[in-house]
Parts: sequence; structure tokens; C-alpha cells
Amino acid sequence: EKFGLSGQDVLDNVSYARAYNSEHQLNLLVEAAGMMAESRYGLIIVDSATGLYRTDYSGRGELSARQMHLAKFLRMLSKLAAQFGVACVITNQVVAQVDGGGSMFGDNKKPIGGNIIAACIDDQIVPSEEPRREPDLQDIRL
Repeated sequence: EKFGLSGQDVLDNVSYARAYNSEHQLNLLVEAAGMMAESRYGLIIVDSATGLYRTDYSGRGELSARQMHLAKFLRMLSKLAAQFGVACVITNQVVAQVDGGGSMFGDNKKPIGGNIIAACIDDQIVPSEEPRREPDLQDIRL
């Protein structure tokens, strides 16, 4: 309403799907490609890209299979974005490093997915847990 748009009209221009396992998540990209071939889309959002992989593949014994499947998913997502000219936003989970790899005073969290995720990401936004404060005169630079 703020921009003079009807809420229902906006929702009519949104397509969504929920994946139930990592294989289904991959298949949804194939379906998305079919939809994008028929209509114009501008954005793909994948919420918790690695979440299903953590439940479908457990333990170090399945690490290789998990990383290969995740790489295939991310490669397909990247190709889809390039082919149809859409932006992709993915959210990811993090895990605390308790093995001493994190800094004692800094951030001890690392993203799930390791190098596979890192290799496909162009830009990363990490929310801060610091409380917001009002800017003061020292923050203003002319």
C-alpha cells in the first residue's frame, strides 16, 4: 500500500515452494527453470540452503556425498540465475566453533557448508548481534 500497490496483486506475483528433503530441493530448481521459461521472474530466495542437508546426510561418513550434492544444487542455482537474469538470495545456518578455531574475543561462528558455500557466494551479509545505538557527533564526517 505504501507504494500504491494492492497487497493481493503483489502476492499474485510471488511463487513459492517448500522442499521436504535435499533431493526435492534440487528438483524444485528444475521446476523453477520451467516456470522462468514461461514468465519473467527477478528474484530467487532459498531459505536455509543447507538445512535439509544436515538432516539428510549425517556424520563424517556421508560428508563427501553431502558436499557433492550441495555443490550440484548450488551450481544449478547459479546457472539458473545466469540463464534467466535473476538475483539469488540464500540464507544459511551457522555453527559455533568449539575446537579453538574461533577467536576468544571475536566471532566463533562459521557457516554450514564450508568451502562449497564459500566458493559460490559473491556477497555475504552477516547480521550483527551488537545492540544498535544512536549515532553521535563523532560518527558524522563531512
